[in-house]
Amino acid sequence: MQFSYKVRSFGDLDPAELYAILRLRNEVFVVEQNCVYQDADNKDIYCHHLMLSDNKQLIAYARLVPPGISYREMSVGRVVTAKDERKKGAGSQLMKLAIDHCRKLCTSKFICSKQDSIRCCSYKDHGYLWYWCCATSLQWSININ
Repeated sequence: MQFSYKVRSFGDLDPAELYAILRLRNEVFVVEQNCVYQDADNKDIYCHHLMLSDNKQLIAYARLVPPGISYREMSVGRVVTAKDERKKGAGSQLMKLAIDHCRKLCTSKFICSKQDSIRCCSYKDHGYLWYWCCATSLQWSININ
């Protein structure tokens, strides 16, 4: 399936894009997964936002976080795919684009992310290993260059 994408800094997001991002993050993380945390964590303003769309509707999203904001390394966070769009290739495409844009945005050789280990398995195919395992509290990062 073909998807279109945009990468924007926070200041370049228009109100409709920002609303779509927050809505998708809330639909999945708060409603579907019942994750109770402060989503608006003041990090979005420093980040680039990767939006994957199909027919102009946001179906997947990732936050590209510069080094020093969440971790020493550049990181990818708030990775989310709309429930109806899963198993259609959107998540795989999103992660490929996220890694490509991290390489363009940062010269660091490492990238990390904080995600539930159960949801990370499909992303290992891209040479990227998630940073956090919620079940065991293990942490790691992997060279993507």
